[in-house]
Amino acid sequence: MTLEILPDSLYPLSSIEILLRSNNSSIVYKSLSESLVDKKMYLSSMAVLIVQEGKQVIRSYDGADFKVDENEIVLLPKDIYVVSDFVTTKGSFDAIVFFIDEETLNKFMQFYKQVNKTEAITSTVTKAVTSTVTSTVTSTTTNNTDTKISKITSNRQINAYLESLHLTYKGIRNNPQLADIKIIEFLLLIADHTNNHDFITTLLQPTKKRGIKKFMEANYLENLKVSDYASLTGRSISTFNREFKRLYETTPNKWLISKRLEKANHLLTNTNSSVTEISMEIGYENVSHFIVAYKNKFGMTPKHHKK
Repeated sequence: MTLEILPDSLYPLSSIEILLRSNNSSIVYKSLSESLVDKKMYLSSMAVLIVQEGKQVIRSYDGADFKVDENEIVLLPKDIYVVSDFVTTKGSFDAIVFFIDEETLNKFMQFYKQVNKTEAITSTVTKAVTSTVTSTVTSTTTNNTDTKISKITSNRQINAYLESLHLTYKGIRNNPQLADIKIIEFLLLIADHTNNHDFITTLLQPTKKRGIKKFMEANYLENLKVSDYASLTGRSISTFNREFKRLYETTPNKWLISKRLEKANHLLTNTNSSVTEISMEIGYENVSHFIVAYKNKFGMTPKHHKK
């Protein structure tokens, strides 16, 4: 499984239609004619997904399963790592996804504060906008893990809005200003449909730290930069590097190179894969670079090892 960083990895896909986009916020329509399973995904922006046909099964890094059926809306916070199955029914899977960056989220929170004048709600929103919410929210929806994934059932008003959105903006020239407006309008519809406090809490929950050792051992073959691994484990780059060195007594880059070459050595010994195939599998797009790195570590070329 290749790890996809969303939303950027979605935009070039033929199964994706971008309705509106502004910076790192966007509204996309996803349509599949066949099921996709075991898609590893990391969300660099908060996402709200509405399944219109088929179902999606989300497995969090913590091992919890979360099913989203037709006419259900799921709120996925930023910086979470999940594995998803997209299951077709009647030959299709259709969904609309709203990706929401911090700038658009702040605009929504400011607007939301203006239209909700009660003291309790204003206090909650003000704290959220100024990033003073420090408590970790525990969700009952993911087997009591610290990653909160909220799900609600859509209603007639939201469904009508989504239908008009798709019909109006399908195939037209992108308008970034409209993207923010339409995303904010959608969030207000959801907030009006759900418990306000729970909705806002889900939007703003902090990133959960994940165990570096467990995560790196499971994902060292992914084509990721050290900064990606830091984000995926819920740390800044400096904190990640510091904690990594304390655990492994080396730098992340040196550890990744060594670990991948050890995997290559295992594959050369135990499989019939070619040098080129193994090079690609462990993340080397340039075979010559792989051969040099392998020889530096093991004192012989991969080809010589296979003889």
